[in-house]
Amino acid sequence: MGKNAIDFKREHSIVSSSVGQTSSDVVTRKKTKPIKCMNIFKLALAALPTIVFGVFTIVFTLQQDAAARATREQDQRQADETNRRILFKEYMDDMRDLLLDENFEQNINKSLLQIRVQTLTVLMYLDPARKRDVFIFLYESRLIRHDHTPNIDIRGAGFSGMKLIQTSTQSCEFPFLHLPGVYLENTTFDGCTLIDAVFENSSMAGS
Repeated sequence: MGKNAIDFKREHSIVSSSVGQTSSDVVTRKKTKPIKCMNIFKLALAALPTIVFGVFTIVFTLQQDAAARATREQDQRQADETNRRILFKEYMDDMRDLLLDENFEQNINKSLLQIRVQTLTVLMYLDPARKRDVFIFLYESRLIRHDHTPNIDIRGAGFSGMKLIQTSTQSCEFPFLHLPGVYLENTTFDGCTLIDAVFENSSMAGS
């Protein structure tokens, strides 16, 4: 009986000790958890300026890149327009000098070949509005009319995109127009007179 009582007390002491230890651990964990949360919060708070600065840097860089790209595109458009203006002026000056040259008739074949080469070349780089001006210049110079000689071999010329429109202030009459084998995609002849015009083998999709 005495031995059993001693064993019971010993077991009770062990259980009490275990319960006490468990309770102590629970209390310790409860105290540790807020501390860990506070540490995480402090770390996040400390890292916040770096994160904000990083995001700002990325956004600023993207905006700068977009602005720089837009500027480059604008500069390129302006450069292209300047080049077209220079090419057109040089072409018109050359054509006038050539047509007014006193030796034009004597060197007719060479002169017509030069007109053809320069015309086909410049048309590759001009916008539709200036292509229209070249077209009108050639027609008024009687170089692309089949009722008049000499005329140039215009085959292969690119007149695509031109807009020729009859208005109260602008005539659009092109009788005997001679444009065989040229490119006239999306070209407009609105209200124009094209009596006896020749477009043999020309590409006129969308016109």
